[in-house]
Amino acid sequence: MSLSRDIHPLGRLYNKLDSKLDERSVGKMKTVLRGRQVDIRDMQSFNTPADVFLFLEDKGTINENDLSFLKTLMNEIGREPLIADIEQCEEELRNSQMAGDSLSAPLPLAAVPNSDDLVGNLMQSALFGKYGRIKLQNRDIEYEAKGRFHSLFEYVYDGLARDISSRREATVKHCKTEEDAVKGAIKKLVKELQASSLL
Repeated sequence: MSLSRDIHPLGRLYNKLDSKLDERSVGKMKTVLRGRQVDIRDMQSFNTPADVFLFLEDKGTINENDLSFLKTLMNEIGREPLIADIEQCEEELRNSQMAGDSLSAPLPLAAVPNSDDLVGNLMQSALFGKYGRIKLQNRDIEYEAKGRFHSLFEYVYDGLARDISSRREATVKHCKTEEDAVKGAIKKLVKELQASSLL
């Protein structure tokens, strides 16, 4: 079964590699990873190459901005020709980022469900990207949204917001869009700061 063209390039890559690697390849990957990235209990859940890729992505070892470990892994299991597929994916990801596939417009107040005036004004005035910093009253807040594959066919975003001076953080996971991830993390952090009388 092949993924459609509107699936994220990393999902297409995982699907392509999964179709070109067999059970022996999974065994070789387990051997390479043993003691490096994965403990034995985790390895027991690896039945397909896609299981390995998704695990490594969840651990942060591979991501859309850095596929170097995936290339090293293909080299170490003797599947060097597949590195060309990884490099093609890297090119697609670079082109996608250059085309501006990030949040670049203010979020309308209506898009913020059940927000109080403080959060609503923040959302209306801030220009969100994948990473950034905003001023909220007397607080400096950093935020970021990172995309990842939750499964081979589902791409989700995790959001993080951090109050720089207090080092308090709030995170949200499994959001459908970058906007949702950023909004959710900031809204959660604002509530925590308000509960601690910091805001």
